Amino acid sequence: MKFFRVVFTFYLIAATVQMSIPSANWGQGHQTVDPDIPPYLSQNSASGMLTIAASEGMQLLVQAWINELLLRHPDLKVAVIPTNSKNGLATFISRRTELLAMSRAFTRTEISEFVLEYGYEPIEVPVAGNTLNIFIRRVTSFNDPSRDLNDLNTVAIPVPLTSVSVSRNIEPLHTLMSSSYLLQRRRYLYVATPPNAFPSQAASELVRYALSKQGQQLALDLGHAPLSSAEIAQSMPRWSACCNIP
Repeated sequence: MKFFRVVFTFYLIAATVQMSIPSANWGQGHQTVDPDIPPYLSQNSASGMLTIAASEGMQLLVQAWINELLLRHPDLKVAVIPTNSKNGLATFISRRTELLAMSRAFTRTEISEFVLEYGYEPIEVPVAGNTLNIFIRRVTSFNDPSRDLNDLNTVAIPVPLTSVSVSRNIEPLHTLMSSSYLLQRRRYLYVATPPNAFPSQAASELVRYALSKQGQQLALDLGHAPLSSAEIAQSMPRWSACCNIP
C-alpha cells in the first residue's frame, strides 16, 4: 500500500483573530478553570468613572466582566469604547481611556509610542488565552483521480484566522494522522499607570475580577482559554495591594 505524505507546516501571521462566529459557540474541549484560582471578593465599594477601549476580540468578554462588576459596585460607572487594535492604541495613547483590552500583546514599536507620550511603559496584564486547536485529517477521495496526495494540504482549523500561510515541509503521513497541535496567545489588559503609583480603585477592581475564578469562568464560557493559578499569582499582588486586599 502506497504511503502518502501531507504538507503540514504553518506560519501563523494573523495580527488578530477575527471573531466571525460567536465565541460562545466554539467547542471548549476538556478545558476547565483552575480550582486554585481565588474567587473575587469585594471588600470595598468602588465608585468613580472608568473608561476602557476594547478591540474586537475582547469586547464581549470585557462587557461580561463589567456587567458582573457593576452588580457588586453599583456606584461605579464604566464606559466601553469598541475599537480595533490600531484605533484602540491611538485612543489609549491620546489619554482618552485608562485601560485598553487587546487580543494580542503590544509590539515594541507600540510600547515606544506609548512611552513617548507618557514617559513610562503601560502595565501589561495577561487576562486570558486564545487557544487554536489545529489538527490533520486524511482525505480519501478527490474529483481528480490523478492528483497525488503529496500535493494536498489537509488541515482543519476550527477558528477563523486573519491569515495563514502554509509551507511545503513534507512529513510522513503516519506521523501526522490523528495529530493535533495547540497554538495559544494571550489576551491582555493594558493600564496607564506610572510604575511607582497605584492604579485607580476602579481599574484595579476590573483587573481583580478578570483574574478571579468568576472572571476566568466567563472567559472560558465565551471561548477564551482560562489562565492557570500560577499565571494569575504573578499578576495579582499589585492589584490587591492598591485596595488593602490580603
